[in-house]
Amino acid sequence: MLLWNQYEKYLKPLQDQGFIQLPEVSSSIKHNAHIFYIICQDKSQRTALINALKAENINAVFHYNALHQSTYFKDKHDGRKLSNSDKYTDCLLRLPLYYDLTSDEVQYIATTITQFLKSYT
Repeated sequence: MLLWNQYEKYLKPLQDQGFIQLPEVSSSIKHNAHIFYIICQDKSQRTALINALKAENINAVFHYNALHQSTYFKDKHDGRKLSNSDKYTDCLLRLPLYYDLTSDEVQYIATTITQFLKSYT
């Protein structure tokens, strides 16, 4: 939970400035903090951020694939527009969060994201 909370603390200013969105967790629930993600503004921002993080040996990956776009289900989908599903497919980015990740590494990842987004046009 400590590392999840650190990500939230370090990245909240980017959300406040409109660069990204963070996970919304109601104060009335408890979560297990097994994943931390950000929602980028669009697919091009997410792709550029993945590449910038990769250049710093930070493995961040897209996480969500819409079922209605999958090879298996594409022909079965009734054609309804699923804008939220499409948005998260294109914009959600999962950040590293694993058992031996350190607080210093979380801070480095957040700093790298911050520097990238503040210079991204």
